[in-house]
Amino acid sequence: PDGDSVVFRFDGPSPSGLQLDSVSGALRWEPDSTQRGKHSILVTIDDGRGGSARLLLDITVWDPDLPVVNAGSNVAVSPMDSVHLRGSVSSSVSSISRTEWDIGGGGVFVESGVDTTFVLPGNLVSDSTLICILRAWDTELRTNVDTALIQIRRDPPKADAGRDTVVRAGESFSLHGSGSDRYGTVVSFAWDIGATGAFAASPDGSISGRAPATTGPYYCVLRVTDDDNVDGFDTAIVHVANPGMVRIIGSAENMVEERYIRAFQGNENGDDDEKPLHEVWLSPFWIDSVEVTVEEYVELMGVDPTLGAAPSVPVQNVTWFDAVLFCNARSKASGMDTVYRYTGVSGTAGNGCTGLSGLTVMYDNVGYRLPTEAEWEFACRGNTVERTEYYWSDEPTIAGTFAWYSLNASESAHAVALKPPNGFGLYDMAGNVAEWCNDWYSSGYYAECDTGIVINPRGPQSGSTRLNRGGSYESPATELRSSSRGLGIPNWRAGFVGFRTVVPSQ
Repeated sequence: PDGDSVVFRFDGPSPSGLQLDSVSGALRWEPDSTQRGKHSILVTIDDGRGGSARLLLDITVWDPDLPVVNAGSNVAVSPMDSVHLRGSVSSSVSSISRTEWDIGGGGVFVESGVDTTFVLPGNLVSDSTLICILRAWDTELRTNVDTALIQIRRDPPKADAGRDTVVRAGESFSLHGSGSDRYGTVVSFAWDIGATGAFAASPDGSISGRAPATTGPYYCVLRVTDDDNVDGFDTAIVHVANPGMVRIIGSAENMVEERYIRAFQGNENGDDDEKPLHEVWLSPFWIDSVEVTVEEYVELMGVDPTLGAAPSVPVQNVTWFDAVLFCNARSKASGMDTVYRYTGVSGTAGNGCTGLSGLTVMYDNVGYRLPTEAEWEFACRGNTVERTEYYWSDEPTIAGTFAWYSLNASESAHAVALKPPNGFGLYDMAGNVAEWCNDWYSSGYYAECDTGIVINPRGPQSGSTRLNRGGSYESPATELRSSSRGLGIPNWRAGFVGFRTVVPSQ
């Protein structure tokens, strides 16, 4: 499975003339008349790293005058399952007069057709083998046999509780589970909402519940039961969102395929790197209603990169890597999966981190991360029907009513949420501090996206600078536009750059 080369070899004696290709594993043999009968051959496969697997091969050389008997394929089932054996017999010199089966290998044959169906006894233990022998007679009373092996596997059914989800405190939610059984049939579903130990039956694997009033993970356990009365379990986690987060979903008019938000990114009247205007589809997500504050940052990271700014002011002076480490810390504190995986840290973690070696972004994990540029722009616009230059209107002269920027901020950040929110209830999406996004920056990336609808665009695969959006207290009004793009070297930090976090809705 890891791409290693393997070597095939006989493990013990083999019949004369039998050849084994050590590279492909192919067997070649032209037996002579003295080699009639069944031959058991053991083949070992070595992976070159000390690992091996063994195969037991049964090769039968028929007497040409005997009936040819094939008991069918070996099968694996659970105790008390129904078994259908599909055999075949033939003869080149006479007719077949009788076929019979010995179920269990006890020497007792019962006349039956070559196909037979029976129910396994309930007293068979797991990981045992039931021998089934098919015997055929021809009109000259010549006989021959073949064997099929029934492997008894008491495997539990597989339960799938569905993906983890994020809801508000006290909000109702629905879970949709499923189950399968390799050797039988799933006959019932039940849910334990809240992991209390009490299960409630569900006819089809679906159930509704209500989230608790406190934040954190809320465990919901699905139990599926098969026709052998064996249970399988899986857990879905309903995360109760931080009360400071807002869920971003589309309106009835802009939802597509019932699960994506139809949005537009860019600005035909903007800077060159804002063109062309193009359509994207986004999965619903949650986003902080305010920029991460000094108080929140110090509580999780234990350091203050702003060197004594007021607790309610957005945290600043953080590198892109510092923001990533905060996201992981918030995920861990909330009982969620971490989104960012890495093998090493350069600089001071949380206070001037300059690199994360081996960095991988696990977008499918339900945990905190920085917003993609497309998510940030849709959230900034505040669900406005008209695509105005600013989330309040096309008018830059009233920017001071909605944002802290170069003309009213006195060259410093201000406490969050002092200006009116946008249509989603998000504060300071324009001005105060610029906000790191997850994506690499490329001036031509929008042109690449304009070749068709992109679902959840995540920016270029690589680059030298990361995006920041929204402008800051140092910015002129033109940089507060919803489509305006900023950039910064990821190991660089400045007093006018902070961030906010997102978490997928599911």
